Amino acid sequence: MTKKIIIFKAILVLFFTSTYGQKDSVDKKTFSAIKTDLIALSLNAFGVANLGSLTIEKGFLNKHSLQITGSYDKYINFKSKSWTLIPEYKIFISKKNNFKGFYTGLYLKYKNEVNLHLYSWGSGGDKYITKKYQNYGAGLNFGFQTYIKKHLVLDFLLGVGGIYTTRQITIPTDYYLSSPSYNIDNKYPATFLDERASINLGYKF
Repeated sequence: MTKKIIIFKAILVLFFTSTYGQKDSVDKKTFSAIKTDLIALSLNAFGVANLGSLTIEKGFLNKHSLQITGSYDKYINFKSKSWTLIPEYKIFISKKNNFKGFYTGLYLKYKNEVNLHLYSWGSGGDKYITKKYQNYGAGLNFGFQTYIKKHLVLDFLLGVGGIYTTRQITIPTDYYLSSPSYNIDNKYPATFLDERASINLGYKF
């Protein structure tokens, strides 16, 4: 846990020092925005999950930007919850418009996920097997960003890459007596395809 905290702090220091130190309000070479994912917000309306995300983006040198996204997912019926941290770099293709239009870039991803699997229930209370996942990913992002009026930002983002997953299983001591038929696969660690999609709406400062 200590190593993760150090890495997280290092990312934040790099993010803010490399961007806020290059302000140039006269030439419009910088850009600051805070955004949230509309897809996650819309899924909350179905009542099966609590989802949310927050993205902070800082642009510099007309067409480069760094942003960091944090998100939280909790699926109520499946007893599953996770949080994700995604730092990424974006470069805008257009030479005429600052921080607008099509862009591409790179992203890193860390996701911590916990799933509870019910194996026994009754008057004594429900009992679960706990599966904890650690996911480390990286990939390419592609998107289109534009402004609405003066301060609103609309950002369409797609990403594709790979993700490396490890897993830790916690089994209660009475598991084999209560439900010996429960199957646990042992195909971890493993690598998977990572995909991203978001429609971010935000405020430009």
